[in-house]
Amino acid sequence: MPKRVDQLLAGFADGDAISQEARLIQQALRDSGIDSDIYAPVESTTPAIAHLCRPVSEYRDGDRDTVIFHYSIASEAGERFTASTCRRIVRYHNITPEHFLHGFDDAVATQVRDARAQLKSVAAQCDMVWADSEFNAGEVRELGVEHVQPIPLFFHPSAIDVPPDPAILGKFGDGLTNILFVGRMAPNKSVEELILAFGWYQKAINPMSRLVLVGSEWSCPRYFGMLRALAHRLDLPNVCLEGFVNDGGLAACYETASIFVCPSRHEGYCLPLLEAMCHNVPVVARHNGGMPGTLGQSGILFETDDPKELAVLMDSVVRDGELRQRILSAQDKRLGDLRARDIAAELKELLALG
Repeated sequence: MPKRVDQLLAGFADGDAISQEARLIQQALRDSGIDSDIYAPVESTTPAIAHLCRPVSEYRDGDRDTVIFHYSIASEAGERFTASTCRRIVRYHNITPEHFLHGFDDAVATQVRDARAQLKSVAAQCDMVWADSEFNAGEVRELGVEHVQPIPLFFHPSAIDVPPDPAILGKFGDGLTNILFVGRMAPNKSVEELILAFGWYQKAINPMSRLVLVGSEWSCPRYFGMLRALAHRLDLPNVCLEGFVNDGGLAACYETASIFVCPSRHEGYCLPLLEAMCHNVPVVARHNGGMPGTLGQSGILFETDDPKELAVLMDSVVRDGELRQRILSAQDKRLGDLRARDIAAELKELLALG
């Protein structure tokens, strides 16, 4: 077993799934007596949790160390990782295909293009590749890299067990049907399709409803602006673009949600699906990417591109008590599997194999 396992990230932010996993991994390692620090570029670290990581420029390795690189975009962290001489592990979280970003953020499109171009080389020269879903593992295997292990995203329900913000509870707990989406406001998430579906739902099915969209406007400002303009053009004042909310605010959004809907067209894993389950919210997600694996036998997967059909599906989940209970029961079973997961023991076994 290594005495030290550090982690390198392209960014470290509150509300970010990769950052949350890195913190869980670090805690599990430290609880097992293994020294562990998290490193990320200063310019990509949010102030609220900056004290929990170190600048990536300070990273130094040793012959007996292990380093885990959370691969999602080209960054200085990747350069530090490839230059390292210790045991190297790639934790692959998927890379958004560049075509989603063209016209919205060409600089990020270049970063993800470069990251995909470098993936084969980086994965081939490291000691292990841990993909956080079978879907992501398949992407790496298609490049001819064989030493890939699908290790589901490390997550435990206790990680999001925080008191809900009373102000947000008051804001959204007024009896309206709340349809919730949580995630980066980025073009691959196809949030515009959910706005279109909500337009049909509110105007033709349930006028006493609201669409709550939670995710930072800074992920892709032009896309966020387009979503705001679309809601205005469709005359949908009950589309609430909340931007980033803190942990308590997020808990309140989940607590007041009637249903969680994810229309994304490219996902490697999608942690918010599990977060919604933890708050007893029925989940509806597009049958795409890693999301079927994340849900297991729970939630409802859809394939339609028709916003009217999605609106009818949402209505069924909201109003059909028997269907809703079946969904929630299946989700409870899925959560039971997650609660039974021993992250520390799993990591010790994985690290001993290398």
